[in-house]
Amino acid sequence: MKIKLFRKMTAVLLALMLVLNFSAGDFGVMAAASETVAAWDCTAVPASAVVPATSGALATVAELTNFKSAIPTYSTGSLSINGWDNGAATKYWQISTGPKEFKVVYSVDNGAIWNDVPNGAYTITGTTLSNYMPAVSLPAGAADAEKLLVRFIMTSNVSQGGAIVGSGGTSNINNILVTGTPVSNASTVGGITAAPANGAVVGIGSKVTLTCDTEGAAIMYSLNNSEFAAYDPIAQVTLTTLPATLKAYGTKAGMTNSVTSTFNYAQGQVAAVTASPN
Repeated sequence: MKIKLFRKMTAVLLALMLVLNFSAGDFGVMAAASETVAAWDCTAVPASAVVPATSGALATVAELTNFKSAIPTYSTGSLSINGWDNGAATKYWQISTGPKEFKVVYSVDNGAIWNDVPNGAYTITGTTLSNYMPAVSLPAGAADAEKLLVRFIMTSNVSQGGAIVGSGGTSNINNILVTGTPVSNASTVGGITAAPANGAVVGIGSKVTLTCDTEGAAIMYSLNNSEFAAYDPIAQVTLTTLPATLKAYGTKAGMTNSVTSTFNYAQGQVAAVTASPN
């Protein structure tokens, strides 16, 4: 499996492995904060070997693949493929009888040379999906590449159980998260910032304030997949239902629109109310 990030990424955090296809210019300006580029949280067998992201700013163009170009099965709450025998340094994409030792590598020359990502080595230590690889950051050499490839590749033929990986050995993957910060570009509208921030726990009726760093830029927003509308800084955005997903981008005549930022909000827990007789 590999990640293709087309242009304008300064940092990527990987929770495992994937393939992203981004058009040039998708990341043209410095955003106020890192945001989710693409994430995979699969709950069923995918329709094809190319698995689209389930969420993220570029979910519509992000793809997850594997070395076999095979449709994964869905097993123990994750995507699974077999055929990992003799896969050291060649087969890429955790758990069960599949490969045990992996590392994250990247390439900026379409795969001619692969470079190790610092702290990118990972060893499978269990047979349940409670085993997560810590997030890792790509080095400066991967920033702003015309085309960036990232792989989660086997480093040995040792199976999770300590034997040799057989042809029937499987490897599972899920809960993939990629985040990044766009690169500054004077011809592109600045990124959108929201308050409360992405991931905040709020109440019904809460207001969200949107701002853009580019002077004179208008902000367009969509709440829960509604049609994009012009943002009113006085009225703000009211969260009438929760959970809620707010998307927004900046636009200005003569400039390229900013990347569309996504902000997710959850409802806070309400304390239980008890009544006692007078």
